[in-house]
Amino acid sequence: MIDQPVISQNDRTMAGLAHLGVIIPFWGMIAAIVIWVTHKDKSNFIVFQAIQALIYQVLLILVTMLGMGCYMISFFGMVLTISSSTSESSAFPAGFFLPFAAMGGIFIIDLAFIIYGIVAAVMNFTGKNFRYILLGGWVEKYLNKGS
Repeated sequence: MIDQPVISQNDRTMAGLAHLGVIIPFWGMIAAIVIWVTHKDKSNFIVFQAIQALIYQVLLILVTMLGMGCYMISFFGMVLTISSSTSESSAFPAGFFLPFAAMGGIFIIDLAFIIYGIVAAVMNFTGKNFRYILLGGWVEKYLNKGS
């Protein structure tokens, strides 16, 4: 279903753009949906790549929201540790660095997501069929089940 002998330049461009939307998460999801809907009867390659890109970008947003929840919890933890520390201590309480660590973790994870999405886009632009780890197999099974 996914393996087409010749992938046209238009198909490569559309599939690459679906993945490249990871740079602008919410708008990228909309772009992946538009690409999927407008090409669903034309190219199985584009359908597979656009659905992968859409699910991947939804995962990016969910992971970021989860990370922001952790950040908020760490921020309140910092406030509690600062208010419970003694005024005689001149050193920072251990909880002071929790929000910084949480925000750094969010940044690193989001950057890794974006770089992996850009790799997918470049692979598609060059005409190679890209499958995200774990996600690609699941999407392929889903599409083959619907056929």
